[in-house]
Amino acid sequence: AASSPWGTAAAQPRAQRPRPGDVRVVERVRELFPQARGWFRIVADARFDTGSDGRLVPDFSTLQHTRVRRADAAGHSLLPRYPRSLARPIRVGSSEGDGLYVEVLARGARAVEGRVEDGLVVYRDAYVDTDVLYKSTPTHVDEYLLIRSRAAPSRWLFRVQRGPAIAALRQSGSTVEAVDARGVAWLRAAPPFAVDRTGRRVTGTLQLDGDNLLLDIDLRELEPPILVDPDWKSTADMAYGRFYHGAGELPDGRVLVTGGCSASVCSGSLGLPACPTIVKAAETLDLTTRNWSMVAQTAVGRFFHAMERLGDGRMLVVGG
Repeated sequence: AASSPWGTAAAQPRAQRPRPGDVRVVERVRELFPQARGWFRIVADARFDTGSDGRLVPDFSTLQHTRVRRADAAGHSLLPRYPRSLARPIRVGSSEGDGLYVEVLARGARAVEGRVEDGLVVYRDAYVDTDVLYKSTPTHVDEYLLIRSRAAPSRWLFRVQRGPAIAALRQSGSTVEAVDARGVAWLRAAPPFAVDRTGRRVTGTLQLDGDNLLLDIDLRELEPPILVDPDWKSTADMAYGRFYHGAGELPDGRVLVTGGCSASVCSGSLGLPACPTIVKAAETLDLTTRNWSMVAQTAVGRFFHAMERLGDGRMLVVGG
């Protein structure tokens, strides 16, 4: 047995393996969406241990691709663990503390067994005409939903249980963050986007209702098969990479960043136009933990704007 962050782990997981004649879900996604080949190649050599609770834990030391980030900008990483069956929750945690995690249970999902395919954890037929795949790197946990027909759902409900060091979940603009007692974000869930084989793309919403997360996306403009991608991220990187933005220090020592241009939302582009996006989200950097937190959505997206702190501590943003 080997040691893992989640306790004693067996060297070889007992995840369900593809049977002869099975259609491999990962291969199907590669064929339908060629851009996914690059994303999946990053984790193709991933191996998994079996945690003391029976869940699958990725061994990030086995990832050899040059694009793998070993940690985020503050040296933090994510620690996911996947259940044998979707009847149990998936855990996403931070490497910075045992209690900095959330347990996410898919409501309405079938109790299907997970299996490892080319470094991804796959739950085949998790919903009607829908397969669910998870790709894990030290800074991202990507969930992909392969929607095969119009009969598949376009709304998904998740029940979230907080770890002892997570004081609350909060809606932060379009994202949801898991924060500690000081309000510092340690985990961030992003809203889903979807793309069909023609490259048409739509963005959905992620809404927090108590301890429930609702993912909702209007797929009527897309033609199945469709690939939907929500994800969890660590928080020492901005939610939006940006340039031509404004930055200033708040009275409590945090750094506030507003506006700017963002070249893309995903390195794979998914057929995105080359034109940059003007960011409305404002974020703060906690210099103690080096974590970013989403704090607001401005009414108007700006870049090349002026930002100045007023005498009462408020920040004035003008022009651009």
